[in-house]
Amino acid sequence: MLGLSLVKTLVLTREYPPNVYGGAGVVVDELTRALSRRMAVEVRCFSEPRGELPGIVVRGYAPWERLRRGMDGPAFAGALEALSVGLAMARDPVDAQVAHAHTWYASMAGLLIRTLYGIPLVVTLHSLEPLRPWKADQLGTGYLVSTGVEQHAVESADRIIAVSEAMRGDALRHFTLDPARVVVVHNGVDLDPKVGEQGFAGTLARAGYRSAFIGKAHFSTKATFDFGPGPNDVGSSRHHLLRAVEGSLRRLGTDYIDLFQLHGFDALTPIEETLHALDDLVRAGRNRHGAKQQIGRQDGSAHAVDERLPPRIVGIGDHQQPR
Repeated sequence: MLGLSLVKTLVLTREYPPNVYGGAGVVVDELTRALSRRMAVEVRCFSEPRGELPGIVVRGYAPWERLRRGMDGPAFAGALEALSVGLAMARDPVDAQVAHAHTWYASMAGLLIRTLYGIPLVVTLHSLEPLRPWKADQLGTGYLVSTGVEQHAVESADRIIAVSEAMRGDALRHFTLDPARVVVVHNGVDLDPKVGEQGFAGTLARAGYRSAFIGKAHFSTKATFDFGPGPNDVGSSRHHLLRAVEGSLRRLGTDYIDLFQLHGFDALTPIEETLHALDDLVRAGRNRHGAKQQIGRQDGSAHAVDERLPPRIVGIGDHQQPR
């Protein structure tokens, strides 16, 4: 059996700093930093060519020009772009002993590398395509591609990592899996200032939150995506956000959370309503340290609403699919 120092891990991901817009990118950033202290790590991600970080080789891959969606391309072109990146990732030589894919975007690369190079594939589930029906509006019939690729990758993987017990349950319900192959590894963010100033941990550190994650639990949860069929089960309205936080507190068995993330852009709710709801959660002690809001407004209106509120918003990222 190989010792850890002789093992090389190939991490396949869409997001990697500085191009991080969601929880998966944060986890991959933290995970690769931690792994690099124990073994050789190579990252293949979506973007232009990168280079190297301390202890980590990073290779970026752009979609094939012929498959780019452009301004008037079909909606499903986004799915084809992802597949083109996966093909390119698999084409380059692989000298790792294990491949680790994050999200469906990198699943095709993981499947091909497992087949072509005969190495084990680990898939981490941050979310499940069958539980994100709004993507049918984003990708059109490409949503059938994303769900199919994800299912094939998950069911073929040698080990599946779920980021929560709830995610593990969802995976077992939606896919045909041996429960013994599905394990739970909770997400963690190392807030030690020695880790560095890049990525989401750096954002928190600059905001003054410098306690180490190891040895002390920090609770984070998110909202915006739909959690049910009703009109108030989605978005960033005050009603939905307060219900989402109360539900998370109940499930976590705690009286507060440390960080609340708005995981999408709600074009139907006034930004003033959203920010004041976040402010009230902090004032009530339900949310200790503020929010990371992915509103991505180009006009900077989030900062202009109320000068008292921005310090509580510790990060504003590019928005994902609009509501």
